[in-house]
Amino acid sequence: MLLLLGLLWWPGFAAAQVPASVMGQVRDSVTHAPLPFASVSLANTSRGTTTDAEGRFQLPGIAPGHYDLGVSYVGYRLYGQPVSLTGPLVLNPAVTPAAQQLAEVVVRHDPNREADYQRFKELFPGSLALARQCRILNPDGVHVDFNPEQNVLSAVASHALEVENPASGYRLRFYQLDFRAEFAN
Repeated sequence: MLLLLGLLWWPGFAAAQVPASVMGQVRDSVTHAPLPFASVSLANTSRGTTTDAEGRFQLPGIAPGHYDLGVSYVGYRLYGQPVSLTGPLVLNPAVTPAAQQLAEVVVRHDPNREADYQRFKELFPGSLALARQCRILNPDGVHVDFNPEQNVLSAVASHALEVENPASGYRLRFYQLDFRAEFAN
């Protein structure tokens, strides 16, 4: 019993039992604006939280030791910092925005949509007399595009394309249709 009481009074033993904590505010490294709802966690543990509307966070009740603090936020680079916890620690991580270059998007009006579809209907089954009798049973799922700069007609189907030929008596399903006609070649 005296040994147990002696251990409780021993300064090193008592300090090892005091839980540590990490708190602070996550900010943008450029604008210094607080980042609300960022994810803050200690790597290789199940301890984590989300910042509040002002970017503040708190991780209480952590066993003393060495950890890696991580912060993630959409549109920003992952932030990491090693921390040694022996008691309360205040950190104010400044996360760096990730430069993201978006691909070019070209939006153009297609006045020839019906003509492009008719051209696809002629090319897809072929030009033989029997092939010309084919009917596409579900044309709503076919998306046809003609690129005049490249002189390419393409068509994709969002679902299985059903083609019927009453003259020959067959019905076919084309899954994951990806049709392309390059008129320059």
